[in-house]
Amino acid sequence: PVNTRVEEIHQLANAVGQMKDTIQRFLDVSIALASERNFDALIERVLREVLDASGSDGCVIYLHDEASGVLKFISQRWTEVGQTPGSCPDLPVTGRSDSLTVHTVGVPRPPGLEYLNDRYGQQAVTLMALPLRGRTGALVGTLFNFIAPDNAAPSPERTALMQAFAGAAAVAIDQQQLLQAQKNLLNAFIGLVAGAIDAKSTYTGGHCQRVPELTEMLARAAHEALELAAASAAV
Repeated sequence: PVNTRVEEIHQLANAVGQMKDTIQRFLDVSIALASERNFDALIERVLREVLDASGSDGCVIYLHDEASGVLKFISQRWTEVGQTPGSCPDLPVTGRSDSLTVHTVGVPRPPGLEYLNDRYGQQAVTLMALPLRGRTGALVGTLFNFIAPDNAAPSPERTALMQAFAGAAAVAIDQQQLLQAQKNLLNAFIGLVAGAIDAKSTYTGGHCQRVPELTEMLARAAHEALELAAASAAV
């Protein structure tokens, strides 16, 4: 705190202090998102931070499925007030937007947003749609941010913070998807090589398929034996 009798200097010092806290929080969250290796935990952290930054009523996140060309529902998070909607359906990808857009969602709801009736009934809701784009600019997903009826939209400062969190989240999600794609490619390559080895010899045919099954059976038996021994020791 600045020890001064001048009100303007006092206000400036408070503003600078809040700015420092906000920047530090953004850096902490960005580092946490970049280092998170559990995909479900990553998604939950994104929803929690965006919901808190925007002060909105709920967040729903969709990820873009290139194969089907739709936005697939992944997860949702809402404030404690009100009923939590059920599972949200997938949505088609319509047009291209590189920035946040604001919409008023009335009744009847657009296709795919009928779940809003579970929480808001017949009331109109403000929707802030934020596209999530990776390093190359490709669409990773979309974040829907809902403002409760009769509530004011987030301030420009809160909106900017929400967009900053969403940008960091998009890069983290893109990285996770890339790693998963590499794992899938490696597994497919291993399966292809194993199949070729089995098909090459009539004596060892099916060997590569049987070894993982036998290994899993042995691991399960060892686990059950440990549990049985622990239960016997407890008795």
